[in-house]
Amino acid sequence: MDEPFTVATEKEVQIVDPEVCKAQESLSQLRYDIGIADGILRTETLNSLDSFFTSQNMTFEGELEAKKISYLQKAASKNFARLSGLATEYKNDFNQKSDLRDKFFHNRIHQEKIENHFSDTCGVAKIICCKGPRSKWDTDPERVELELELHPLKREYEMQFLFRSNGHQLYSKRVLISQFKGHTNKVNGVYPNADPPVAVYAHKLGRVSCVNFLDVNQVIYFTKPVILENGYLKDGKWHHVKMTWRLSRTGEDSLCEVIVDGQTQISMQGLRTVPFGLNDRGSARIGPYRDNDDYIQSFYFDNWIVGSKY
Repeated sequence: MDEPFTVATEKEVQIVDPEVCKAQESLSQLRYDIGIADGILRTETLNSLDSFFTSQNMTFEGELEAKKISYLQKAASKNFARLSGLATEYKNDFNQKSDLRDKFFHNRIHQEKIENHFSDTCGVAKIICCKGPRSKWDTDPERVELELELHPLKREYEMQFLFRSNGHQLYSKRVLISQFKGHTNKVNGVYPNADPPVAVYAHKLGRVSCVNFLDVNQVIYFTKPVILENGYLKDGKWHHVKMTWRLSRTGEDSLCEVIVDGQTQISMQGLRTVPFGLNDRGSARIGPYRDNDDYIQSFYFDNWIVGSKY
């Protein structure tokens, strides 16, 4: 049974030393217990540093030099360039804010989005939705997503990334973490339903969904909870998410799949997709999109990689 909903009130963590925080984030991604990633070398972080470097046949004598931080970051991200026979379309380790340029849902306001909703203090993308009063320049105040445009559409896509919430969180309304989405021209004079064919949600402890298109504007949602062996999707720990979207050739052989921490959460074949043409496009998106609410939430992303093949 799902836990009862409570409105999430988040407290922003103040980073004391950004370089220490980078090491903490990398250790956390490697499944070491560092406590809070706040840039303070507490006992948990020191013990984890010693354990990690010992496992690498290296010594850690209490000094966290730049080369050790770089080594940690590389170790945390080394497995994310391996796609299942797909060509890499995009990869981002979020080590510089400039990496986010032109990767917003609304490109014309991407600079304001960076200023108001994004940071990369610890070498990861921190996305805040929606901080402060609603801005007049923002045409969609409930959406703070990075978008990779997929054009022309190819046969199959795979998206991987690391995700964590800002500690244990429960949300009172629907909150989207990531999605694949198709954007097609009119079919028989009608724009198709915009439901994402593959999506991961943060509400109700975590949800995944696949969509079957019965017709241009008639869909069926198949939704399942995210079930993990240890913890749950929004427990404040890093989780590896892998999403696969294969477009239909015949109208009835699409694939929708979501795997979290190596555990298959949903995998459906034989679905229908809208009949895409060569002039149509799609997108791979990460970041919060939520139903109208007034609380602040923080999501963290790292090692975002998207691949495709015909």
